[in-house]
Parts: sequence; structure tokens; C-alpha cells
Amino acid sequence: MSVRRALSFTRWCVIMLVLLSGYNSDIVLARDIPSWHPRSSRSRRGELGAPGGSRREARETPASRRSLSEGVYKVPALPEATPTLEASVLAVPSKAALLTVEPVVDHAEAFEANIVSRPGCSIQSAVVSGGTAVVKGSCNGEKTTGAALTGPTIVSLDESVKPTAAVVNAAATKRASVPWENCKVCDTCELTYPPRGDGTFSFEAKIDKDAQEDTCSECFGCTVTLQRLSEKTDFKMPTGSENKVKVFQGASGAAVLKGSTLEGPVIVKMWCDLAGEWRQTENHKPVPMTCKDAKVDAVAGQCPVKGGLTGHGQCNLRFLTALNQLTEEAGLAAITPTSWAGPVHSILPQGLHNNMGVQVHTKAQFYTVAEGVSIEAVTGGRITNTNLPLLRGLKSEQIKMAAMFDLLFSEADRHGQNVFLASNSDIQLIDNEGAFGPTNSMFLPGTQKFEIYRIGYEAVCCGNLPPGNCPGKPTASAPESLLDYRCHVPGGKMAFDYPVGVMDFLKRVEPLTARDLYEKYQMSNMQHATTLKQRTTWLLKHGFEETLDRVLAGQEPGDGIRYGFNFSYPIHPPCCDIATCNIRKDPKLAL
Repeated sequence: MSVRRALSFTRWCVIMLVLLSGYNSDIVLARDIPSWHPRSSRSRRGELGAPGGSRREARETPASRRSLSEGVYKVPALPEATPTLEASVLAVPSKAALLTVEPVVDHAEAFEANIVSRPGCSIQSAVVSGGTAVVKGSCNGEKTTGAALTGPTIVSLDESVKPTAAVVNAAATKRASVPWENCKVCDTCELTYPPRGDGTFSFEAKIDKDAQEDTCSECFGCTVTLQRLSEKTDFKMPTGSENKVKVFQGASGAAVLKGSTLEGPVIVKMWCDLAGEWRQTENHKPVPMTCKDAKVDAVAGQCPVKGGLTGHGQCNLRFLTALNQLTEEAGLAAITPTSWAGPVHSILPQGLHNNMGVQVHTKAQFYTVAEGVSIEAVTGGRITNTNLPLLRGLKSEQIKMAAMFDLLFSEADRHGQNVFLASNSDIQLIDNEGAFGPTNSMFLPGTQKFEIYRIGYEAVCCGNLPPGNCPGKPTASAPESLLDYRCHVPGGKMAFDYPVGVMDFLKRVEPLTARDLYEKYQMSNMQHATTLKQRTTWLLKHGFEETLDRVLAGQEPGDGIRYGFNFSYPIHPPCCDIATCNIRKDPKLAL
């Protein structure tokens, strides 16, 4: 017998000796921990799951002070009839090369490890993911790195390890792979393709042998993991302090969730075709489980004029995808999140009702994440010493771009909840589903949204308040009135001095008819193309201010009573100086 074979035989004898010696009699086995327990490696994915991959929870993890010889160890195959295999695995120092394990248990389709430390050992980190466990820590003060557990296998037993070493207990569990249709609920949703080996995409699931018939422990092939929006979030002020500010959930009732993909964080929006009776807030109805426009021919222009309607799927996706392309070609992409339509294969997070884990298979609109929070959440209706630096730091070029976006694309619902303000005073426009309608923007004087911030809601549309509020009395202006575009352009007029890229865009589309625009950008309604064609022509020929005058002339004069999007009001001179303007301020404000 060769020396190498003799050494291998010796190591194998040591392995069997340790396994039979009862050395791991006090170890907690994987099968002894319920899947719902926070220390279980099968516990549900939490908020700490890293975007772009799954992370199972690992228990405290040990290591040994002894060295480990390099080599390749084959392990016994897991018999078909045996569902679980337990093995004691000893950790090794970082100085030694990690042992390469040649797995032969290719039909064991899941791997779990529960890790406990022996006296004298402490844990720095332990990662159990994708069939591999890597343990870092120290024993008796010496830093160590545990052996990599590749596959659901027995790994290494170093013949020189003494009983004071740390021990890892691993369990390889055979599970059945099933089509996702077999499961109503998934415990976890993995951002990976299922382990099929042929490179094809499929949403599949794993079922434990003792699981409920309609519950899968893991679902593979998820395109995004979803998380509910928080009611409040931290916002860092320029002073360095962090304030808890409100997160507005939107008024439409659509499902708006945070998401993580392999490419990074996103916002996901769905208006229909969503299982589980998801409610965005208690005041909203459940998102419809079917779409009203399922049989509508969006290509033929049968979609509604208004975008973002709850209950509509393909029409909203087509509408917003066209708007995103137009925004990019007009050079205004920096002022809005990028948006695209895509498939959602995922599970619902914990909602207001018992719908956690319900599968989601639909199409949705994805957005890059806008930095910051809504400007209304930051100001709280008045200027304070805390938010004053943010307002003074507003960037005129961004305000100019925002005003151009809302006039060019005729935004009907631009208010402070869908203008995000970052800690560095950058702004971004979100929820642009009011495009191609009437023009109604807080950046544009003469529109109702602008007028509400200028003299107060009660003075502009008292009829939308409880009885007894009409006629309404004007109040001091809100801080948002400082976003009047006239305060951010020389002499209070933009004329033809458009943001970079806009004039080139206007010239490129000038030869196109409304029908050409509709087909080129695959718009969802012909009226949108007609509105866009008129707006581009006016801006090219008449400049910004005259275009705005023409738009307002075509809208109904406001009467101080009615609330709506299609009203116009007399344009008053701008007031841009915080110190002298009649703007709501904190009495303690130091200017």
C-alpha cells in the first residue's frame, strides 16, 4: 500500500473513530430546530437579506487551533432511502489551505448547517449559503477560518485535533423539486435560477418531506424579493442630525414595494394581477387579482387616457415605458428615476393581513430608487432651522428641469409628495402617471397645485373640505412655494433657454406627426401623442412662458371651490426671498 493511501486510510479511521465516540453528543441537530425559530437556518428571509442573493441564518461558529493537511476527501453517498445525514466537522486555522471536498451526494438537493462552539472558541462570522459554510472566529485567541463545506457532505477530520476544538454539525436533507404551481406559499424566495444545470429559466420550489402539502420551504428563480414600505424612515439633515420622517404611500391604491434584484435595489409598482389581497394601507381596497385591460389591445390604442389607473396592467406599463423613453431622449432623465417594465416572480412580504409568502407572478413597473424623501415630509408645512439649509441649497438647474418636464409632458398631479428631496438638496420627480393630461404642477404658476402652496388649500378649493369652510381665506405661503421655477432662472423667465438636450429633442420630433410619435414611442393612447405634438410645437416656436400662457388659456378658470386638475388661475409675481416673503416660518427661525 502506498504512503498516500496509508495516510488516507488512517484519516478515514480517525473519522469513524470520532463519529462513533459520541464526541458530538451535545450538539444541537438541524432537525431539532423548528423552521420558524430565529436560530434555524430555514427561518424566513428577513430584512437583512443581502440584495442579489440569499442568506440563511447561521448559528455561532467555531474553529480549531490545529493545522489541516491539504487533500481531497470523498464522502459516502447518501442512500436514496435515507432523508438526512448528520456529520461532525472540525474547523481549521486560517493558516492552512481549506480542504477541497469532492461531493458524491449529488441527489441531496439542500444543505443546512447548525454551528456550535466549544469552550475556548469565539465566533466572528459564519456564512451558510449555496451549499457552502465558511466559519471565522478564534480559539484561545488565535484567529481561525473554518473549513469550507462544499455540498451536503462530511468534510474534514484532522487527526491532530484535540477535544477542545470547535465542532460544526451539518445536515444534508433530501428534498423533492416540484413546479411552483404545486405550492400556494413559499417560506423563502431565492434570487437564483433553480439548480437544473441546463441554464434555462424556471420558477421552481423545494418541499420538505414533512411540510404541508401546499407550502414550499424555498422557491427558486425569483426575479425580485419584495419588502413593504415603512411608515417612517430616517432622513439625514445637512446639520448631521437624523429625523424620522413620514413615508407617503400614494393615493392610487396600487401596490408599491421596495425590492432587491441581482442588479441592486428597486421600487416595484403593480396595479392588478396580484394574489393575496394586498392593501397598500388600511384605507385602500385590495389590489385587484385580475386586470381590467387583460383583453385590451394596447397596441391599437384602446387604453384609457389617464395613466396609472388601478386595475390596469399592460396599459400602465406601456404608458410609463413610453414616458421613460421620451424623458431620456429629451435630456431630462436626471430629474426622474429610470423606469422599465419587467416580470415579477416573487412572494409577498408581511402585509396588513395574513398574506406573507403568497406567490406573485405578474408584470410590474420597476424604478431605480429615488434618493431622499418627499419634500412635504421634510418641511412639515413651515421653514425651520433644521430644513432651512435644504431649501437654500436647492439647485436652480434641477428646478428648471422639473418645470420643463411638467410643461413638456403635461403633468397633471405634481405636488410635494411626489417630489423627492435628498440630504444634499437634489430633487427627483416620482409618480409621473399624470403625464399627457391637463397641466397642474407646483413648479408652474397659474396651476391649481401651485396656487395651493401659494395661498393655502382652503382658499383654492374649499369645496373639497367639510361644510363651513367656504369661502376660504388665503394664508401665508408654504415652503414649497420656493420651487416656483421663476425664482431659479435669470430675470424670472426661461424663454428659449431650455435645459441641455431639450431644444435638440424638439427639433428632432418637429417633422413627426402625432401618429408618428404614437408609433415611434409605442404610446398607450393617441390623445397622449396629440398632446405631446402640440406641446413640442409651441415650445419650439413660442418659448416657455408663452407656451404656459397658451396651456392655461385652454383650462377652466378656478373658482376657489372646486378641486381638480384642469383649472387655471391668474399669475402673480414670484416671491423668492425667504426673509421677506410671507412664507410660514417657525418663530425660532434664525435667518
